[in-house]
Amino acid sequence: MGDDDTSQISGKRKRKATPRDILPCEFDGCGKIFSTRQYLNHHMKYQHFQQKTFSCSHPACGKSFNFKKHLKEHEKLHSNQRDYICEFCARAFRTSSNLIIHRRIHTGEKPLQCEVCGFTCRQKASLNWHMRKHDAESGYQFPCEICGRRFEKRDNVTAHRSKSHPDQSISSAPVADSDCAATTVDSLTPITDSSGLVLGSMESREGKMFFFFFFFLVV
Repeated sequence: MGDDDTSQISGKRKRKATPRDILPCEFDGCGKIFSTRQYLNHHMKYQHFQQKTFSCSHPACGKSFNFKKHLKEHEKLHSNQRDYICEFCARAFRTSSNLIIHRRIHTGEKPLQCEVCGFTCRQKASLNWHMRKHDAESGYQFPCEICGRRFEKRDNVTAHRSKSHPDQSISSAPVADSDCAATTVDSLTPITDSSGLVLGSMESREGKMFFFFFFFLVV
């Protein structure tokens, strides 16, 4: 039996994920990202340029949509009806989109990829959270001479080198103390529920904690 036959029996070949384009919506205050120009144009047309005609009837909500099917999907968030069942663990969800995202926990699928560093994730909220990290770092003036990552303070560069590049440290660089090594400016940590859905993020900045929540992901 040849090597090719052995490899086919031992397991399935893994297909390398194809990087996708990252196309941000440039409308002020939006910040959503899309993988194709078609999706971006559709979003711009129906979310920013055309008047929304289907409004949610739930008290104190007031959201409106361009399509009736989107309104129906949204209105499920106001009820306890959960018609979408995970075939792996039997967990129930209100919307099909949340089930699709949850199912990726079982399959291991991570279809979204960061074009800057190659980070992959299951949902747009995670990629948006991740891209904020690159946006914040782009304005910093102190780069790491080894990997190019940028920091707001020179001490944070030293702490980063000692942690991420211990075998490639520059001899002339000062040694970071324990406080610096434990502090990373603008570090972001996702907040998830038990199914892995990203509900928000926690940001640490100079010892202060900030919390951000994505209300549209509540199930």
